[in-house]
Amino acid sequence: MASMKQSSILQGVAPKGTILQVVSTTKTDTYSESIAIGVLSSNVVTGFTAAITPAATSSKILVQVSTVLAASEEFGKAAFVFRRGSTAIGIGDAASSRTRASVFGGAVSNARDVVNLSQSFMDSPSSTSELTYGISLHNSDSETQTYYMNRADNDSDESRTTRLVSTITVWEVAG
Repeated sequence: MASMKQSSILQGVAPKGTILQVVSTTKTDTYSESIAIGVLSSNVVTGFTAAITPAATSSKILVQVSTVLAASEEFGKAAFVFRRGSTAIGIGDAASSRTRASVFGGAVSNARDVVNLSQSFMDSPSSTSELTYGISLHNSDSETQTYYMNRADNDSDESRTTRLVSTITVWEVAG
């Protein structure tokens, strides 16, 4: 005889908090984008999205991102915003002219530095349609910057120059 928990799952009614599905994308190539002073890009990073179709409108989606960013100018500051489609999600409260972001990292101090940024957010989309999650970059610096993902500003062809990896994972959680 099946237990209560097994019976519920077999009938399509998973207990709250049950992981129903996981989708992950690993980006091993690089990305770059020039962004003006204080601007949140409207672009979602190319090749760095994860699409999921929730089983129920009560489901939550846990979004987890781990990425490596660099900037073209010394002391460039890196930040990103979670996106569901083109909508910014998981951002701080509005406060005057301050930009709302999901995560902000320290400044890169030279051309070989990178900043590791990781953040999670539990989304409540109330949807059973396919949802695509990604990130957009934000320039928190006082000058226009080119931001790089999975590489440093100095990308010279030598053994001390690295190429890195970023991941985005989305988890459907029964609500």
